[in-house]
Amino acid sequence: MTLGNRNQWLRPRAPGRRPVAAPARLAGMLALCGVVMPGPSETAPIRVEEGEIDLEVVFDPGSRELELEVASDGSGPSMKPDDVVLVVGEAARTILPQDFPPLGNAGDTLWIVPQSPNPDLIYVGIAGDEVDPGAFEGPVELRLVAWSGPGDFLLWQSRGPGEFDVRMNTRDGVEDDVVDVPPGGHAHYNWGFTTNGLYRLTFVAGGIESDTGESIRSADVVVTFAVGSVPAGVDRPRLRIERRQNETLALVLEGMSGARYAVLEAETANGPWRHLADVRIEPGAAEAEVAIPRETRTARFFRAQAQ
Repeated sequence: MTLGNRNQWLRPRAPGRRPVAAPARLAGMLALCGVVMPGPSETAPIRVEEGEIDLEVVFDPGSRELELEVASDGSGPSMKPDDVVLVVGEAARTILPQDFPPLGNAGDTLWIVPQSPNPDLIYVGIAGDEVDPGAFEGPVELRLVAWSGPGDFLLWQSRGPGEFDVRMNTRDGVEDDVVDVPPGGHAHYNWGFTTNGLYRLTFVAGGIESDTGESIRSADVVVTFAVGSVPAGVDRPRLRIERRQNETLALVLEGMSGARYAVLEAETANGPWRHLADVRIEPGAAEAEVAIPRETRTARFFRAQAQ
């Protein structure tokens, strides 16, 4: 969820909810606490559900900056990963017919975006078309440095029946999860997810520049996959503030059943934002609650984002 253009303060109580008289100290806390919600001018991320999509490594020799973009094989412009959700359709659901270590065991479900085109699924590649040959000493490295989601993520190429060249596997962490991207190169991989839900994969690109011998690294970039039955609004949760009988305040987060969210806080609506809590909405529920610390004395703003 991104920072919006307006602040939504304490919402009116829900119909049927009994009002609670607030002592003066608590009333002051209520006046100082706000929830930052998306503004009316914000647009939802672009949901890409078909066609070829590349995670493109881009190098600008003038600024000497490495970037990561999402590019389609069509005539449209490249997009920032923050503006895109890559949708993995039901056709990706696969039941493993036998043990395929390290992908899984016989009977396991694995959602696979394959390295070969499937008209019912997105076709995701990794490309270095926007890096001039000779700009770096060898290939640019694309590293997975963090991930969040309801399951694990794997990236591999199939070399033959039962032969897998696994490049990324979050089951054992992300210390050595890296793909070499040759300047001007382009390759496709199998993207695997162990269950449906919303995944956020954090990548960084880096290499040694030929002219200077210096190490150049991109900023961390988050690529979002919506795997299987994930509602379009799961990445836009809502918060409200409620008061309790024991002179405390609570943040109530409305989101998708079973989803995980991070709640952030700041002293101004423009940040800087700090992590407050990780929240999971239990299966079958529609909301979860986070206590606001009693020691709140200054203006406090809150927001939430899907993990």
